[in-house]
Formats: sequence, structure tokens, C-alpha cells
Amino acid sequence: MKKVVMAILSLSYTKKKTTQKNTRDLILLLWEENPHLTRVALAEKIGVSPDAIKQHLSKLKNEGLLETIGDRKESYWRVNV
Repeated sequence: MKKVVMAILSLSYTKKKTTQKNTRDLILLLWEENPHLTRVALAEKIGVSPDAIKQHLSKLKNEGLLETIGDRKESYWRVNV
């Protein structure tokens, strides 16, 4: 799994612009590997702004692909793919 994530990340860095689909796929892959990553950490790994991550999270949550587990202070995301 880690090799797949690294391959996708390297592909996204070779392109000047990542697509929304690529960004969403990367978010899901990274969170499957580590559900405790913060939005800022995701943004740094993917190469987009934290606000862009927030928008993608909202869409993924509305589509049922992500859900929050736990309370506000000690929560993490579960990927429902």
C-alpha cells in the first residue's frame, strides 16, 4: 500500500496541476494508511492548500466515502470504499 501511495504522490508532483479526482484519490489512500493525519499534513503531502483539502473532505463525507469516528478532540477518519 505504501508503494502505491508513493507512486501516486510522485506522479502528482510531476504534473504542474493535480486534478480533483487525483487529489480525492490521494486523500483516501493516505487516510487508509494513516487515519490520524491532519488536513495540514495531507495538504503538504499532496501539494495543495489546507482549504482545498477541507473542500474535498466535505465532498467525500457527503458522498459517504469518509466518516468521522470519535469525538471532536480525539477523532479520526474512516475510509468507506
